[in-house]
Amino acid sequence: MSFRDVLLKSAALGFHETAVVSQIKGNPSKIEIYNENCELLLFLKITVSLLNLKGKINSDALNIRCEIEELKNPISDILKIPDKNSNKNLIWVKKGEGENKAIIEFYDKEGSVRDPRIYVKNWRFK
Repeated sequence: MSFRDVLLKSAALGFHETAVVSQIKGNPSKIEIYNENCELLLFLKITVSLLNLKGKINSDALNIRCEIEELKNPISDILKIPDKNSNKNLIWVKKGEGENKAIIEFYDKEGSVRDPRIYVKNWRFK
């Protein structure tokens, strides 16, 4: 199955966006989100760390917080997750330092940080 076939199958199943995670040496290296027309909406060059922090996130109540103004609307619009000021069931995009322009953290239904922690080195969006 070709990459285009995967995106077309995803659209046929009713998904409007499809996330593709690529890896180098067994570790995630980039996340690309495509729309149903196979257009790239968002590209993130990443590294990931796991701290073995387990928890449960209620995806029905998921919200996002973004400290980076340039990314706030594109991420919320692409993922279709409301931007709220909550500490539970949260994807938090924080300002990074050095070569990491952003850090993405996940918080569970109790408000505790959970795996994975995603370090974003670069991004671009449509």
